[in-house]
Amino acid sequence: MALLDYKAKTLVEAIKNLEHIEPLALNELHRFYVSRDDEIIKRLSRLLQQDYPKKFLFTGHRGSGKSTELAKLEERAKSDFFVVRFSVQRQLDLFDINYLDVLMSIALQMLAKAEQQGVPMSEEALEVCWSFAKEIEEEIVKSKNMGGGAEVGGILKSLLDLRLNIGAEQTTRKIIRDKVQYRVSDLLSGIEVLADDILKHTQKKVLCIVEDLDKTDIAKSKDIFYEYGQSISRLKIGVIYTFPVALQNTNEFTQIESYFADHVFLPNFQCVNKEGERGDEFADVKR
Repeated sequence: MALLDYKAKTLVEAIKNLEHIEPLALNELHRFYVSRDDEIIKRLSRLLQQDYPKKFLFTGHRGSGKSTELAKLEERAKSDFFVVRFSVQRQLDLFDINYLDVLMSIALQMLAKAEQQGVPMSEEALEVCWSFAKEIEEEIVKSKNMGGGAEVGGILKSLLDLRLNIGAEQTTRKIIRDKVQYRVSDLLSGIEVLADDILKHTQKKVLCIVEDLDKTDIAKSKDIFYEYGQSISRLKIGVIYTFPVALQNTNEFTQIESYFADHVFLPNFQCVNKEGERGDEFADVKR
């Protein structure tokens, strides 16, 4: 739902501008963003510059502004990093998701943005894409009773098309998982090669921001972050994963935390303090 270009004058318009399902886009931050203490974003920015690549967990209660703060971080980081920010809720099925889907989505989103930005792929990157994608392509073609093979260019196009189908088509997800689970190292190597191509072309290191993983149910969250936390933290790129706040209060969290460089919690806005006075962020907002 698109936000209005002006301050609401009616209740209906106010409800439209207060839509909480969709986060603010970058071009909307200057109109609707409420200034808050940005020490957390500064801290993340500092950590990203040190001992690259690092992987982080970013969490907070629903509605605390995680997506908006990550949009702000993207704006700040894009001068130094090739930022690939995406929502798993839009790309995958949150009711049927595992760590292989997450890794594959990262690879596909990097590939899509690299193509969009005109990053030329090296022969090594093309070879990795070809060898990795060939089996997936053949299985998908077979499952859909389609004939013929595909050249390298066709394979790359097919990989990009998978971004649209991996969340919607259960058959495609199963094929990808069946093939990827035995070639996780190949997938990680492919992501590393692509990141090297991006660095050579743009002089920027890759930073991937994976949003909405905090919205998966607790069982799937444990599977992704606890059972396979080591796998999703092996990527040779900088990554920020949104993380469900409920998982902090489980016995598994100590082990989960050990896989990542840091765990950042975004607090809610303080609207009113104990004395009934407005919090700092809302002190200047008119009643």
